[in-house]
Amino acid sequence: MSTEPCRSPGNSKKGPIFVVGAPRTGTTLTMEILNNHSLVHLYNEVHYNERIADLIPCEEPLDPENLQKSAETLLAKSPWKHGGNDPASDLADLVTKARKLGGTHGAVLEAFLGAESAASGKIIWGDSSPQDVLYLDRLKDWYPDARFVGVVRDPRAYLASYKNYYRKQLKSYRNRFNPLANCLLWRSYMRALLAAKSGLFGASVHLLHYEDLVSHPEIEIRKLSEFLDLPYEETMHAVGRQNSSYIPVAEDSKNTGINAGSRDRWNTELTGAEIWLTQKIAGRELIELGYSPVPVTFRREEFWSDIRTLNAMPGRVFNLLFRTGKPFTLAKLKRVLGKSR
Repeated sequence: MSTEPCRSPGNSKKGPIFVVGAPRTGTTLTMEILNNHSLVHLYNEVHYNERIADLIPCEEPLDPENLQKSAETLLAKSPWKHGGNDPASDLADLVTKARKLGGTHGAVLEAFLGAESAASGKIIWGDSSPQDVLYLDRLKDWYPDARFVGVVRDPRAYLASYKNYYRKQLKSYRNRFNPLANCLLWRSYMRALLAAKSGLFGASVHLLHYEDLVSHPEIEIRKLSEFLDLPYEETMHAVGRQNSSYIPVAEDSKNTGINAGSRDRWNTELTGAEIWLTQKIAGRELIELGYSPVPVTFRREEFWSDIRTLNAMPGRVFNLLFRTGKPFTLAKLKRVLGKSR
């Protein structure tokens, strides 16, 4: 591993920030809150571990060919605000920066995110890629001074959000909804987060409950600022559009700010069978994270209707894990399965 400090030259002494968790749990909202701070800029879902590090050998440092390939793939997948209009020049710039930082995968990501932060006039860099919750050990190895914000949401609300997100005209979300698959993945992500919180670098992990954030934003944002050793700024509240599955795209611009409207919608959006299934599969983690099971009744036909979705489960799991430009890798699948036991 590189002996260079794991931060961009000339930037803050504070380590990078990574926002992680299950998708549809408030990670985007948390990123927007932090990006409203005068010192912080987090990239919106670079997915470096899934798209690059899992596919290119991780010898340290990378050989010249793999360093070039890693940088090239990153720029092809992720727009670079720091860059100009010459792709070849941008690539050479990123490779040079990464080489100076040690030439590792961590150096490539740091060079990219650090320059992106500087281009935004900020000094603390980071990323919000929810599924990096499966890679916290790797990120901590790359950046010993990294801080992690793990966003937690009631699994029933998470399931309801997936169920309804196709209303945002993203039809692919129909292909990602499967009650059983979604519950199993939420459980895997939360087991990874809880393991990190109780592990060797648990002090670097802050659990942020979505429900607390939207109900008491000032209290939770102050706690978050304290954890990250940042001065609290009122501008952090000024988030843009809500990424709610219950608000049509046409109305997004009318609904800004932090809003608790979708917090408990799962009570009416989920079927009794879906609530029962969620509590059955993710009950231990649900309770450990401070949520309470509810008594539920449902018709037998309703249960079997939901269970029939088992036939579609393999395809839905694949869509959840590997759609949107994220390649299929055994490395990621092993991490998911490893947290499912």
